[in-house]
Amino acid sequence: MSSAPSTPDLPRDMVSKFRNSGPKSRAGCITCKIRRVKCDERKPCCEKCVSTGRTCDGYTPPKEPNPKKSKRSKNNSATECVLLGGVESTSVNTYVPSLDLQASWPERRSFHYFRSRNLSSMPGNFEPYLWDNLVLQFCHVYPAVQQSLIALGAIYEEHERRGMALTTSTSSDENVLKQYNIAVKGLVDYLSSANQDPRVTLISCLMFVWIEFLQRNLDSGFRHLNSGLKILQDLRGPQIPGKTSPVNDEAKEDIYGALNRSFTRLRIQAAMHGSTSAGLTTSTTRALEAVGLIPHNFSNIYEARICLDNEYNANFGYMRTLRDGDRYSRYENMNEATINSIRIAHLQRLEQWKQATGAMMAGSLQPYDQTLESGCMYLELYYILITIALKALLGGEMCFDDHTMDFERITTLCESLIHDHRQGKPPPLSFDMGVIPPLFFLILKCRLQPIRQKALTLLRLAPEQEGMFPRDSALKICEWKVATEEAGRGDLPFDHLLPESARIYQEHIATKENWGGGSVMCIQYRKGPPRNDDFESVELPVDMEMVQGMGNML
Repeated sequence: MSSAPSTPDLPRDMVSKFRNSGPKSRAGCITCKIRRVKCDERKPCCEKCVSTGRTCDGYTPPKEPNPKKSKRSKNNSATECVLLGGVESTSVNTYVPSLDLQASWPERRSFHYFRSRNLSSMPGNFEPYLWDNLVLQFCHVYPAVQQSLIALGAIYEEHERRGMALTTSTSSDENVLKQYNIAVKGLVDYLSSANQDPRVTLISCLMFVWIEFLQRNLDSGFRHLNSGLKILQDLRGPQIPGKTSPVNDEAKEDIYGALNRSFTRLRIQAAMHGSTSAGLTTSTTRALEAVGLIPHNFSNIYEARICLDNEYNANFGYMRTLRDGDRYSRYENMNEATINSIRIAHLQRLEQWKQATGAMMAGSLQPYDQTLESGCMYLELYYILITIALKALLGGEMCFDDHTMDFERITTLCESLIHDHRQGKPPPLSFDMGVIPPLFFLILKCRLQPIRQKALTLLRLAPEQEGMFPRDSALKICEWKVATEEAGRGDLPFDHLLPESARIYQEHIATKENWGGGSVMCIQYRKGPPRNDDFESVELPVDMEMVQGMGNML
């Protein structure tokens, strides 16, 4: 059997191979058919997909003749029209799409490449149905969504294949730019049409945010994020799409709910990242900071995640106010007593969340599989992170020494999550936050060297990028801080806490003018016991623009 010529620019599973002649088997799973590889036809999931970390999409049921369908047009068979807020919109809720596209070979490859990345396996992804089903359904009905997904697949492939080196001029880069431009134009054309569905705009906008983050264009990503938040804010008015239509009301609300949760989590990322360029206006985000009563028991892990998201939004809105005044949140003109009372109230709510989550797990009848276990570890990880940040809010750098056991638990949870990922061969990119922000926080704040070094080791094993948090840039900041502080250890043993005189605090990334009239990025910081000395600064490499603002909120 001969094979195709070597094609180093393509991933192995995308390189076609010749095979011996013979009758083709039509009984293989859908994923293997698209990949054009022989399927072992095991049920319910084929071993070839599972062993390579892919999602087996099952087997196509035998076709049955339907005389009624034959009378319908090709276009009408895939879609039905319903009334959405007084505007005709295409319903995709009951449409099961093909897993392939009627498109060019590069476009089909980009589409399948993204599908094969198995995004739903990431522990931070609590919206698997959105990506595995809803987005694909809209993709086959709306060209604007299809073009956006193809563009995202193209840059996802390029990002994985060449790491972070996206700026060189190659044919692959040109294809990424071409597909993105087509997607943007497709959405612009759609927005100029008479009949519009806000879900199409929101899905495309969500993918544009991720595309910009992968290209290190934080400002552009924030603009798309803010646009999506504004659309969602408008939809919270008296006329909520889906409420006026008698068809598939519940399914429509599920779509809007998934999109709202996805944008809310992006807003949390922007708040935690700390960039001053986020530009998330108070009028857009104020409603997101509203919190309700915490139940005594959550129904499932997804409900627990939504509640924790709400607490994160409120907490980082509050914490951002302490840095930026009234730019980010509804709180303003706070004295220390007010700050402390709000801090205590947030900690009490987090304790209620912990108890409700514990009650859920104690009474759960759901099988305890790896997905559920990873999700629970993820929630515990982010509960610990926000709890430490709040408890230490009004203290100095020495107060973090009280959280050694919490830091040890963070490393244990991150190690388990990273191990689970590597066992399942997950994608090196994640749309949501995962292990990078907690490990980043730990390394900045924990001054016990054995724990710090373990966290650094784990951070090097993390995905290349989680949302707007790139691993390598986070590593550079962490390695710089650890080396700078360890230089002041003196004769203290390795396993002893650093003295206060060696500790760096109030570090933040800023732009500094140089002698030539230009500007450079630098880390500004204070060192030693708190006093009114001027900030010291050290210049950063030019390749760290992605992290401007990163760490300012932690």
